[in-house]
Amino acid sequence: MEVILEKVGAIFPAFGAEYFGNERELLDLYSESIEEYLKKANTVYKIDMDDFQTRIKGDFSDELQSQIICYAYSCAIGNILKKNDFQADFISFYSMGIYAALHYAGSLDYIDGIRIIKFCYDLVRENSSTDSFCMGIVVGLMENEIYKIIEKYSFQNIEIINRNSKHNMVLSGKEREVTGFLESCLQEGALYAKTINIKTPFHTKFVGDVQNEILSFINTELTIKDPIYPIISGYDQRIVNSIAEIKKEIVFNVRHSLNWEKTFESMLDVGIKCFVECGPGNSLNRIVKFIPGNFEIYNIRNLGNLLKTSGFMLNSLLKNTKKRSC
Repeated sequence: MEVILEKVGAIFPAFGAEYFGNERELLDLYSESIEEYLKKANTVYKIDMDDFQTRIKGDFSDELQSQIICYAYSCAIGNILKKNDFQADFISFYSMGIYAALHYAGSLDYIDGIRIIKFCYDLVRENSSTDSFCMGIVVGLMENEIYKIIEKYSFQNIEIINRNSKHNMVLSGKEREVTGFLESCLQEGALYAKTINIKTPFHTKFVGDVQNEILSFINTELTIKDPIYPIISGYDQRIVNSIAEIKKEIVFNVRHSLNWEKTFESMLDVGIKCFVECGPGNSLNRIVKFIPGNFEIYNIRNLGNLLKTSGFMLNSLLKNTKKRSC
């Protein structure tokens, strides 16, 4: 009788989402110390440990620190999966979760991940330093309705940067316009519209023409390897499976808008029914509740339930046996 292996996926969230608050203790259960990851990060960027210790829900005062800490948590959870023979069929990411996804795929060294995070952050901040920016989220309006509001009220400096679902959009732009736009959305029938405390205009035209600078940094400063797991692009949902494609995806991810809904649907289309969210909190689990499909998502809080199931252990055994026989 043929044994059909259930396909599993690993997904990596962006920084800025709310933490559970006990991620450090949960990592300890798997002999992973976030402090050790942050100690390594200090060779590139000095982490404010007082801020880290007190802001357990992830609301860090420094945006770059927030991004690096989320990356560290994601890498630690990814390492737990590796230690437990979790063989992902596909992986993907939400926005700046790309770097932890690349690390998990064996394409990017941990320290190099922090270096490219800092480089892209500094580059975008420098290019957008002449104005103030912020992000916002709108729930309850469709994309065409949002564009109608942008046109009706002549908001020229706002862009949709990620489509979470058909009625959940993330936007970014000049701060004074974003706040006015969100108020207009509520007046026009949105169920929810609120600013997100992220001041760097990733995924917008305000990033500037950064392709050559990013590629130059990657080519001269980093070592990129082919991924051991296929990666589904957050930009256009193609399969990223080579060094050249990884370099393109890093640039796309900084410069262009993304579509999480299509990305997640692409993972469902290839047959993935079990996901592990590799990061603090469960932001991706909450986002995909409005995407139809038959699937389960685990996170650091309930990961042990997955690792103990007989189905997971059988999948791991059979996949490892198949891998060794190839």
